[in-house]
Amino acid sequence: MNGVAAAKAAANRGVEVVPISQYARAPFSCVWPSREGNWHEGLQLGFAAIDEKEISRGVQELAIALDQLRRGKGKLRNRLTYKS
Repeated sequence: MNGVAAAKAAANRGVEVVPISQYARAPFSCVWPSREGNWHEGLQLGFAAIDEKEISRGVQELAIALDQLRRGKGKLRNRLTYKS
C-alpha cells in the first residue's frame, strides 16, 4: 500500500498521519522487508497531545480508511490537494 495514498485516505476521515517515505532523501516505494521478502511502507502516528477517547476514535477511523483503500473503495477525494 502506498504511504501517501494511505495518509490521504486517513485525512479524509479526519486522522493525521505521515508516510515515513516523506523522510527519505531519495524517492522510494518501500521501507522494510516483510517475512515474505516484500517491502512495505509505514505511517508515523503521534499521540502526545491527544486524549484517550480521541486516540481510540483515530485508530478506528484509520482502520476503516486503510481497509477501504485496500479494497479499492478509498477513492481519495481529499479535502487537501489530491487530484484523481
